[in-house]
Amino acid sequence: MATLSHPPTLRRMNQTRLLTWAVAGLLLLNLGTLGYLALRPRGLHPPRPGTPGGPPPDGPATLIIDRLQFDEGQQARYRTLVRQHQQASARLAEASTNLYQRYYKLLSQAQPDTAAAQALSSQIAANQRAVAELNFAHFAQIRALCRPDQLPAFVRLLDDLTHLFRNPPGRGRVGRREGPRRCRDVAKKQRKKGQGRRNAVGLSSKAVRSKQASR
Repeated sequence: MATLSHPPTLRRMNQTRLLTWAVAGLLLLNLGTLGYLALRPRGLHPPRPGTPGGPPPDGPATLIIDRLQFDEGQQARYRTLVRQHQQASARLAEASTNLYQRYYKLLSQAQPDTAAAQALSSQIAANQRAVAELNFAHFAQIRALCRPDQLPAFVRLLDDLTHLFRNPPGRGRVGRREGPRRCRDVAKKQRKKGQGRRNAVGLSSKAVRSKQASR
């Protein structure tokens, strides 16, 4: 049975979408979900990686390795960095959960302590800044692992992350449809480019026939 093959550009767009969603779980863990972690009922825990409803095991790391084409030595060093990043992220996530719980618990009082609320708000902001700095340092380490020939792929990876923050997953209709729309736009451009080439070839052939006839 014949199999359908997709154009390289579309394959890359699909891979970009998958990478974007996977890295979203890595980078937005301590941003959009920390409030949920802090406010979830006791005993309720998010699905673990690899379980139904949970993120794919080692998904972001595998996709980044594939995108950057790391060799075996680079993969080993990168996975060490990933473990260190995960451990540091877990510590910050735990601290943030504790801070959010204390912060919102102040609302159980008839007159919340505004001084305590301000202090906790500052600590939460400092924790968020630490998360941003941790992720920035992590990607700087990834860049340092790249060979010169891998740097263009790293730059494309950063560009995909820029699109992620511009339209985060779940942010309205535009955010959800951006990936498919971009795929369609690329395919449309490819068809127009192919039609332009065919028209140019047709005009060239017509000119040759006209010249031969005039002789």
